[in-house]
Formats: sequence, C-alpha cells, structure tokens
Amino acid sequence: MKRKEGFFIGLLLVMRYSLVAQEFPVQQQYLVNKFLLNPAYAGYLKCDEFRISHRQQWVGFDRGPMTPVISYHGRVWQGLGVGAYVFGDRNGLTNQSGGQLAVAYHINLSHAREVTHQLSFGLAMNYTYRWVNTSAFTDNVLIPNAGMSDPNITGGGLLIPNFTTGVNYINRNFFAGISATNLMKNPVGLGELKNSTGAGEPYLPLSLFFNSGYYINLSPMWGIEPSATFKMDMNNRKQIDANMRIFYQSAFSKYVFFGVSLRSNINVPNLQTVMPMVGFKMDDLYFAFTYDVGLTSLQKYNYGSVGLMLGYNICRGKR
Repeated sequence: MKRKEGFFIGLLLVMRYSLVAQEFPVQQQYLVNKFLLNPAYAGYLKCDEFRISHRQQWVGFDRGPMTPVISYHGRVWQGLGVGAYVFGDRNGLTNQSGGQLAVAYHINLSHAREVTHQLSFGLAMNYTYRWVNTSAFTDNVLIPNAGMSDPNITGGGLLIPNFTTGVNYINRNFFAGISATNLMKNPVGLGELKNSTGAGEPYLPLSLFFNSGYYINLSPMWGIEPSATFKMDMNNRKQIDANMRIFYQSAFSKYVFFGVSLRSNINVPNLQTVMPMVGFKMDDLYFAFTYDVGLTSLQKYNYGSVGLMLGYNICRGKR
C-alpha cells in the first residue's frame, strides 16, 4: 500500500512540473521534418512540403505523452519562404496545443537553379495554450477522495506567445544550422493567472539548437548521412543526439533509408535513448517510422515510443 501511495505522490510531483519538462514535444520529431527544429528551413527547397506526423511515447503506459503535428512550408517568391505548423500534446494530465507561423529568406550563393549552396535566415512567431485535465482528479480516476487545493493545478489554462529565430547553411552535401527559441520570458505556471507580474512562476529558458550533418556518396546507389544535434538552455541543461542514416536508391523508389539515433542527456549521464528509424521517398511521397527505447529503469514499465510521418511534396523545377 505504501508503495502505491509513493507512486501516486511521485506521479503528482512529475505532473506538477511536467509543463516545464515537456518543453519541446514538436522539435523531438526533427529527424523526419527539419522545419520543426529551425524556421530557416521554411521553403529552403523549391517545393511545397506537407507533413503529418504523430509520436506516441511510453506505449503501454497510461496517459503517456502523445503529440500529433501538421506542417507546411514552401517557397512563395524568389528567396522568400513561409511555413506553419499546428500541434497537440498530451502529457499525463497536462495538455497543450499551439502552432507556429514562420518566414524565411534564402540567399543563393551558387547562382544555379538547384539548391546547392545557400544561406537561410528564419523568424517565427509561436503560441502555446496549456491546461491541466482536472476531471481525472474530480472523477477519482487517480486517487480517490484526493483534494485539489493546489492553484498550480486548478488555476485554469494559459496562453503563451513566443518567438523563434534561426540560420541555416547548405553547401552541396553539407548542412549546418542554429536556432534559438523562447526568446520572450513568459511564465508557464498555471497558478495565479491573474497575477500580471508572474511572480514566483516558472519560465521556459532561452534554448539553442545546433544541427549539422554531411551526406557521403559511397556508390551510385548507396550513401550515408552522419549528423548531430546539440541542445542547451540558459539553465545549463545539455543534450546531444548522434545520428546515422543509410540511403539506398532502389528500383521502386527514389530512395529507402534506415538508421539510428542515440540521444544522451549530458547532465544526467544514465539518461539515454536509442531510436532506430526507417523510411522511403517514392516520387513526391514520403514516409518514415521511428521507434525509440529509453535505456533507463522506466523502460520496463512501457514498450518504447513510436513515431509516424507521412509527407508529400509539390515541386517547381529541379531540387
């Protein structure tokens, strides 16, 4: 009995601070949609790119995090690109939904029609609406007869506007970019919403993402793409992803890829995740599947996390 009570108390503590911990549910899907990580990717190719993706974390764990995303970006005029996405996110009893509107400007450094050498700048306006599903408490779903006097839980919803900016560089098979999000200092706690000063409430820290990779041709049919992404924020939290994808040009599709990503939390050495992935491009249709497994003790309580992405491109001229 004490063990169960301890579990529920731990769950309440995790839930209370999960609004801060689950900061980037959308950016976690960047391996199958780089626009989600950096607004400078809006229209970086001369194509209209449509993407639908869904990520289900901790399969088998009740109320595990779940994030669907719908996105579009494309080139609208010469070097001008625009993009947008909307998302929903459920993480235990906390929920959030929101979106992004982005604009980017691309400088062609090669003066060729194809995108082979390009420098891009992007700026995006973000909004997120966050709330807590208190019905699970009032209906005695989690803890019978649990009192709900904490204003951080019962305070209602909160609309959080913010901005993201980014720069990206492409030179044939090489790419590198940096993006910064949470440029505005907005409170994210759900309690005391009428307090205009936001005193005592948590803030999402300014966060930086560095992303770089290189595609290596091994033969006319085979290629590999090693890449890495480093994230850090002003609270000195650091995380690094080491990624490797292998591409094969088949007779039935433009390419098939499979690979793996290893995510490590530098501040917590034992907190790691390994994510195999597979996908293909057939004409203008894209598909990707990811499955990640946490290398922690929590893994024995769930079946990992899965992600699906379906995309379609409408291109004008050569890529």
